[in-house]
Formats: sequence, structure tokens, C-alpha cells
Amino acid sequence: MMKFKQLKEIAVIGALALIAAQGANAQAIPKASYVESSGKFTIASTIYAPFAYVDSNGKRVGPSIELAEAAAKLLNATLVVDETPFTSLIPSLKAGRIKIAWLNATATAERLQQVDFVAWIKEGTVVSTLPENKATYAKRTALCGRTVAVQSGTAADFSADTLNAECKSSGLREFKKDIYPSQQETVQAVISRRADAYLDDSTAAGYYSKVSNGRLVITGEGFNVKPVGHIIAKGDTETAKMVAGVMQALIDNGTYLAILNKWGMGFAAVDKAIVYTDASQIQK
Repeated sequence: MMKFKQLKEIAVIGALALIAAQGANAQAIPKASYVESSGKFTIASTIYAPFAYVDSNGKRVGPSIELAEAAAKLLNATLVVDETPFTSLIPSLKAGRIKIAWLNATATAERLQQVDFVAWIKEGTVVSTLPENKATYAKRTALCGRTVAVQSGTAADFSADTLNAECKSSGLREFKKDIYPSQQETVQAVISRRADAYLDDSTAAGYYSKVSNGRLVITGEGFNVKPVGHIIAKGDTETAKMVAGVMQALIDNGTYLAILNKWGMGFAAVDKAIVYTDASQIQK
């Protein structure tokens, strides 16, 4: 039987090995110079449930926030979160006011003309409506001629334009696109019957369907499936390498999938964090 001293030595060796492994993992991630010098991992985030929002206790929660906390830990840096309106993110990146828009933004051809992305999930746009209308709008072109709510500047906003083009090419009347500044307002537009349905990312729509206590349901199949992830300034390779590196480390060590599964988003997981700089990459 091992003596206490031997057991203690084994425990110490194991702990040192774990610390060494964590240190090697952090060193393997290319840390941006501004993170190295400041000791801070500063991100811009926006309220977009369930990815990032403030709970009833006033705490920031959501898979995006948990991933940011895990990323900061791997980088041995202090996490700093700056709340920024969604529509201000790309202008702020282009102006150099922020380095990383840490969220779940869809990589579109239009956006890739202005910024780059580090994708960490894939998802599509879905239709959400009242339970009584689920069968009516099971086919998305059934929305043609109706009123559809979307949040300004989101992937759903772009998808609405694509769907309206589909209506037109099918000889159907285009639907009225009601644009709202926040996600919550698009949801309320449907619940209050000011809109027949709203378009949203599959994960976000699933969340609101769940917390609506039966007032909202998703209908039909998702469309316009595209990579989704963090946004960085065009050509900022230093930040791109760091963000892709830390996301890949979280994928490889299992933290990433554990967080997604916790929030019921495992279906949207990817095996590799990919940097998108050109529209040709999303058309493959």
C-alpha cells in the first residue's frame, strides 16, 4: 500500500502537469499584442437572447458570455465586456473603436465586404408565429402578402429580402417587412398580432419559443443556412488568429460543446473555427 507521502507526491505531480498543460495551451494561442500588453480581453457584445443577455439578477449570461469567460481564462487575461448596439458594431470596428464584436452574427456576402468573421456555429433563418398559424405558415412563401417582423441589420433582415424576392419570382405579392431595433420588439409584434410572423436565427427563435409559454412556435424548415460568429475588422489578421485560436482551443478541450449543450445548441456546433474574409467561402 502506498504511503501518504507517496500519494501526496503523485497528487502534486498531477497538479503541476495540469498547470503545465494549461500553460502550454495558452502559449499555443497567438495572443494579440494589445491583449498581451494590457492583460485585458476586451470584447463588444450586444443583448441578443439566448446568446447574451442580462438575467433577473442583473448578471450577464448566455453561451456567448460563457465562451468569452472561458476564452479570457485561456488567454490569462481579464475579460472586459462593452455593451454595444448591434447596428453600431460594424461601424465601430471600421472606425477602430473596438477590436472584437463577440457574438453570433451571420457571415453574409454584404458584411464580408466590410469586415471579417471567425465562425463558431452554423444556423439558418426560421419563421416563428402564433400556434394557431403554425400550419398556415409551414411553407415560407405563405408569408407572401402578409406582415413579417425582423430586427434591423440582422441575418433575418437579409433573409427577409431573399424571401421577398422568392415571393416576387413566384408571382406572389411581397410581404410587408416591419423593421424593429431590438429582438424583443419583433417578438412582441407577433404576440400582439401587429405582425403575422417574425424571422430569426434558429437558436434564438427556439429560445423565445421556449420562454414564451406556448405563445410562439417555430414552423417550417430553416433556410439561408450560413456560418455564424464573431466579427473583426477587415484585414485584422492579428485579432483573427487570436480569436480563431482560442475558439479552436475551446472546441478541442471540450469546453465549447459543453457550453452549447448546456444551452440546447449542440445541434449548431462545428468542428473547426474558421476565419471568413471573402464571400466565395460561404458560397462553397
